[in-house]
Amino acid sequence: MWKSAMIAIVACSTFAGSVYAGPVGHGQDLDALLKKWETASAQMASMSAAEMQACGEKMAACAAKCPVGSRMGDTLAAVNAALSFSVASCAANEKHCPLTDADANTYADAFAMKEARNATMSKLHKLSSYAARLVTDDAARKSACSATIANGSAEGCCPIQLASKIGALKAGLAQARHELKSLSSADQTEIMNGFDKLSETNKAVALMPETVFALQSGLQQLQQIDAKMHAWAKDHPEFMAKIPEAAMQSYMIEGALLTETRMLLESVTAAMSSMQENVRTAHAGR
Repeated sequence: MWKSAMIAIVACSTFAGSVYAGPVGHGQDLDALLKKWETASAQMASMSAAEMQACGEKMAACAAKCPVGSRMGDTLAAVNAALSFSVASCAANEKHCPLTDADANTYADAFAMKEARNATMSKLHKLSSYAARLVTDDAARKSACSATIANGSAEGCCPIQLASKIGALKAGLAQARHELKSLSSADQTEIMNGFDKLSETNKAVALMPETVFALQSGLQQLQQIDAKMHAWAKDHPEFMAKIPEAAMQSYMIEGALLTETRMLLESVTAAMSSMQENVRTAHAGR
């Protein structure tokens, strides 16, 4: 019961009006956010089943009214699955990296880009794992085609199946934005105020808006690094010739999946911003 209660609590918390005002940065900011999640996870672990159930009951009514927040469980499960696949794919193809036998001093710029990409990917994957564990159950994560990375392979996830699921989620979120327009400003304010109040005592709820924005902006940064790496590769064709065709296809699939995942998160943050703006406009008109 506590898991379903947490899903109800956090699913719509991304729309709490005063919880979060803009996207988080990168690097040290992501480190700070991960530390906050460690604290939040400890708080959740200390709560009794009765306390979790009580919180869930308070939030269930708000969750049912929110067309976007009610989709957050499936969305974050898919994001975590995509990042898990990417981590596993990179590990499986590490042996084909053209920099393996290169001189680190001569190609310092390439090594720096690779290190930055690996660090960013690791932090985003860990961040999505925290969020997904709090708003989904094991069945939902399996349904999202969560990759198995324990053995360093990407065999636990079908990227085609996952891309199809992400496409369906994007379509659902587009529909949800239309559904938001049918909610009165009073209804939207009620939803946001309810989660604002809960976030004052529940650290996990308070972190969800910041986490969604951080994942979106982090994926954008990751793809900016990828673009620089691709430009470097074009200037060094002798390295690219060493990569097997199968590994090249794997890189392309990973890149395409990350693009779809970023676009999915952009759909969520756009809806969040739209709802917040609707409430601000309604209040300004009073």
